[in-house]
Amino acid sequence: LEASCSSKNRFNTPRYRSDMYLGKNIDRRKLSADARDLRQLFNVYQQQIDHSLIYLMMHGIDIRTLMRQPSPVICSVPKPNFTFRLSTIDETFVYDQLKKIKTSKSTGLTHIPARLLKDGRNALAKPLTVLMNRSLAEVIWFDGYLTNRTQSITINGVVSDPQFIQYGVPQGSILGPLLFIIYINELPSVIQNCSIQLYADDTLLFFSSNSVTLIESTLSGDLNRIISWLNRNFLFLNHSKTKIMLIGTHQRLAKVDSFNIEAQDTKLDRVYKFKYLGVMFDSCLSWNDHIDYISTKISSRLGMLRKARKIIPRETCVTLYDAMILPLFDYCSAVWDNCGKTNCDFLEKLQRRAASIIEGRRVLQSDVNLTLSWPSLQSRREYQICLQVFKCLHGLAPVYLLHEFNYSREFHAYNTRHKDNLRLPLAKTTKYQNSFRYNGAKIWNRLPLILRNQTRDRVHSELSSMEENGIIKKVDGPTAWVNSMVVNEKRSGKLRICIDPRDLNKAILREHYQLPTQQEITSLLTGAKYFSKLDATSGFWQMPLDEESSFLTTFNTPFGRYRFTVVPFGVVFAQKVFHKTVHEHFRDIPGCETNIDNILIWGRMIDEHDRNLEHVLNRVSQINMKLSREKCQFRQTEITYLGECLTQHGVKPDADKIKAINDYVKPSNKQNVQCLLGMVNFLAKFASKVSEVIAPLRTDKKER
Repeated sequence: LEASCSSKNRFNTPRYRSDMYLGKNIDRRKLSADARDLRQLFNVYQQQIDHSLIYLMMHGIDIRTLMRQPSPVICSVPKPNFTFRLSTIDETFVYDQLKKIKTSKSTGLTHIPARLLKDGRNALAKPLTVLMNRSLAEVIWFDGYLTNRTQSITINGVVSDPQFIQYGVPQGSILGPLLFIIYINELPSVIQNCSIQLYADDTLLFFSSNSVTLIESTLSGDLNRIISWLNRNFLFLNHSKTKIMLIGTHQRLAKVDSFNIEAQDTKLDRVYKFKYLGVMFDSCLSWNDHIDYISTKISSRLGMLRKARKIIPRETCVTLYDAMILPLFDYCSAVWDNCGKTNCDFLEKLQRRAASIIEGRRVLQSDVNLTLSWPSLQSRREYQICLQVFKCLHGLAPVYLLHEFNYSREFHAYNTRHKDNLRLPLAKTTKYQNSFRYNGAKIWNRLPLILRNQTRDRVHSELSSMEENGIIKKVDGPTAWVNSMVVNEKRSGKLRICIDPRDLNKAILREHYQLPTQQEITSLLTGAKYFSKLDATSGFWQMPLDEESSFLTTFNTPFGRYRFTVVPFGVVFAQKVFHKTVHEHFRDIPGCETNIDNILIWGRMIDEHDRNLEHVLNRVSQINMKLSREKCQFRQTEITYLGECLTQHGVKPDADKIKAINDYVKPSNKQNVQCLLGMVNFLAKFASKVSEVIAPLRTDKKER
């Protein structure tokens, strides 16, 4: 029962029909001697026990009473009046109880095979002991959670007397949806011909055929089987919310005279559009109704944004757009991407209207990206499609999507130039070409090969390396904070794993520590002729976190959750805390100044410089600080530090920055003008009358 000790694994165990593995057929063949196979068979048995226990608890049956007394529902194997009164159970006791079972008969909630009990005692005793000890506490806890609950109703300020809840799970509880899903977990087993999609209490039943008559009979048959199962399990079908829709092309739908489906003699309403999980479907899958649906909501929220723009700053407006409007553009966009040029242009127009409201002026479509750094909605939809395709190719998507795409190399052994492309399925209709299966492969193949090869293997390798070096640790339990993972590629080609702690940064109390300015550092260099510069390797990762702070840095990955044991990149306090730590270690050494992870050493003579450098290196060794060999420079007469060139004659501008200004392309928007002004202002102290020279640029910036 290795899998059964985890409820997650237990309910992911593959289902087998009871008459195939739990009936008499299993006794007619020899069982495997492999302990894992025996445990797997017992998992199936235990899975049905779990379903039965949940079933009983949700209908108000006291599990503790059933455990203490023999009952026709739960048989006394092992004897409940003795076994379940123990606080703990040892392996010897479980093995003895298994030996006492008469293997000539089947026992248990369902008919557990006698051969399985006889041949599997040694394999089952130890894991069954663990399972029983764990179940003793869990079952009693769930029993207490679901029984003796009361509920009151408030109408017009009047509160009713509390009444005991006899059936169901608590409304609004965290465990309610999970328990309900477990309760209806057997529902798909009654379906014979149709496909079924479950999402909480929403069930989608669908069937495809060229014959309308066959569709009617098939859907009616399986729907009535579902209703019968619901009735047996004290659930009821909401006929008013149950709708039917026939999907097809305009031409084929025009030939259908009638389409009727009955559920227990009740005729269901036929609709031509319906909303499922936030997406509006129509009978032709044109997505026109969905675009109308989201555009109405977007227009309403744009009206609220226009009113709010008068009293809130621009940055807040951008935040409101990201929170209230952008999700409507992105939700399930990989599904309805091919909604037609007219609909796509209309959505782009709505985005342009949002940009105009935020900027307070008319914004052209070509300026949306330049002004607010917003990509087009078409680019965002293609990005979402590529994300979904990536998940399908690397096992991160749901099971039913994992085999939607195949590489061309899987169909032939030739070394062709397109062997790494996805194979396009044969599409006879335009509708199929607009589907995710076809369109996703087409968009993925347009990506550069180097981008497609940025697979999760590199990320997994980097995470494994960080875990081995003690930088991160695996997290299994619940945490108060979970951040997103951000992966950056360095110039060297290596990956840097960061987190996106924007929400966390808002809650962190900052430690204010003044960083030295460039002018303060250069004022100390009078008479200096020789310089050295040291650079710390991944400086933030050299500061350990306490355990409480470490759990706040927990982040999600495709391979589970991890937490940093050191300060990660992106945390708001990292720079100042690291600078404070480094400065306190080196402030007593003459001829030395620090700025975050950069250490500057200087001297008027070579002997003085070397003596100061030796003191610094000894201190580096004492505090176990790691340096970057590639970035360290020693005994230089000219050195670049914090964007300026330090020489024995004084400070001069960095030649690379002067070249960047000379080569700067003529600014085409406000953002580019602002960038150019920033570079000029940084070097303003090396030139005269700079304010007069850049006055036209400032005027141009205001006009833009």
